[in-house]
Amino acid sequence: MIISSLTSVKVFDIGIVPGFQIALITAEGTVPTSGWTHPRLVPFVAGSRPSDQIFDIDFVADEPSGMVLDVILPVSAQVVIRLPDGTKGVRVHAKAGFLEDVFKTHSHSYYPSYLSILNPASSGNIALMQSASVIYRQELTHYEDSHQPTGTIHWKNDGPFGTPNPHAEMKKLVHILTLTINGPDEGTIRKCVSDALAQGLLTALIAAFLTAGIGAVQAFVATVTGSLTACIGGGTIRFDDDSHWEYWDL
Repeated sequence: MIISSLTSVKVFDIGIVPGFQIALITAEGTVPTSGWTHPRLVPFVAGSRPSDQIFDIDFVADEPSGMVLDVILPVSAQVVIRLPDGTKGVRVHAKAGFLEDVFKTHSHSYYPSYLSILNPASSGNIALMQSASVIYRQELTHYEDSHQPTGTIHWKNDGPFGTPNPHAEMKKLVHILTLTINGPDEGTIRKCVSDALAQGLLTALIAAFLTAGIGAVQAFVATVTGSLTACIGGGTIRFDDDSHWEYWDL
């Protein structure tokens, strides 16, 4: 099933096989619920090449089964592919529309591992390497501090008979501890996060954040990250303090 929307598309001319147009294509987008798996870039099957020399690709993923969370989540995918000679760029499609990008050139040294899988004798638009990831993001906890007036007064007509009334504007800093994991399978990620909570590792990190802020979390990040990485079987794990100011009137 094609994904909902796109946020980013990039194409790079790898150029490591003389006489063949080999490209690395990366794309980021969103899906409407949790549970989507195996995001990937799939070339259009067309009888003739596009007249504008932009190669068309669908960004698809496997739909979830069972109960899901009604939340918009990011997904990403990349593919190394052989394109028709003379292709100028790619056009990646989602339900909400498409994004295009034209070729950029990267140093060959960025892609040494691809040399062993390229087959110059192959014909057609054959995907040479496909890799993808599921980005799992969860708000773990939050706290507020720095409550203070901003020095601004807002006048509102909420006095007797609608007369103007002064209201002092206040602000507070909201700190949100967010866990982001880029891994191969959402089901495995969720189980590993649940296990980390049950074992007390993630709970200790959350407690430190609530009592002493993001600085105290660093003492736990390495341990929790190592445990989650081993459980998931790879991927990248990040903890962030996504802080922002909130405003209201007294």
